[in-house]
Amino acid sequence: MHTKRTIFKDEIRAEFFPPNPTGLSKFFADEKDRIMIYAGGMPAMPSKKYLLEFFSHRGWWAVHPRYRGCWESEGEFLTEEPTEDIIDVIEELSEGFPSIWEDEEYQVEPDQVVVVGASFGGAAAILSTISDEVDKAVCFAPVVDWTAESESEPHDWLYNVVDRAYGGAYNVSKENWDKLEGGKFYNPSAYTDQLDGDDIMIFHAEDDETVEFESVEEFAENIGCKLVAKESGGHLSVRNIQKFSWWWQAKNFIN
Repeated sequence: MHTKRTIFKDEIRAEFFPPNPTGLSKFFADEKDRIMIYAGGMPAMPSKKYLLEFFSHRGWWAVHPRYRGCWESEGEFLTEEPTEDIIDVIEELSEGFPSIWEDEEYQVEPDQVVVVGASFGGAAAILSTISDEVDKAVCFAPVVDWTAESESEPHDWLYNVVDRAYGGAYNVSKENWDKLEGGKFYNPSAYTDQLDGDDIMIFHAEDDETVEFESVEEFAENIGCKLVAKESGGHLSVRNIQKFSWWWQAKNFIN
């Protein structure tokens, strides 16, 4: 299937697939418009066609935006919380958005919106549930507390990697990057009183050295969300959602 490309708010570029159910999904498809927004990790190549196809083939609209200031999108990264980019995308779905390759216009009135997030993007997925626009969040190895600095990827080291290895892919100043260390900006642990655990599901491995399991376990207990703990797996990728047992758990949670 050809990946479609669009732009939201004249700044946020994204890839997307309309629903295209295949196999057994055709027999269970209904007329509801279900939306999956993928909040990606960083630094990472923004190539998640497999994830978009996975949801599209199950009857979902699937959208992968690049945060403002990242890759093709306009703006400066981390001027505002990336969660704002996710919400802007969701709001514009019902206002209409173009498929640039085909010069076609789409408009979707979502019946259900799920944000799937991994690592850095897991924070965006979690925080997006504060908005009435989002029904559920499914997260893989999410960052839940920026003050719990990783020994394997400390803040300053990661900034240097992003600055030197990714060049123009991330337009981020050191001043904006350092806001992450403050504990209030884009930090799920600072919003526990606003989060409803019933809306959030987390997959996390106990041997994760990038986002330590202990911080995620404590966070999950604090908000009462569903935590699926894996004994091993390291820093889990969103690709795991394609595994039958993992998708079955996520699907049951979403439903």
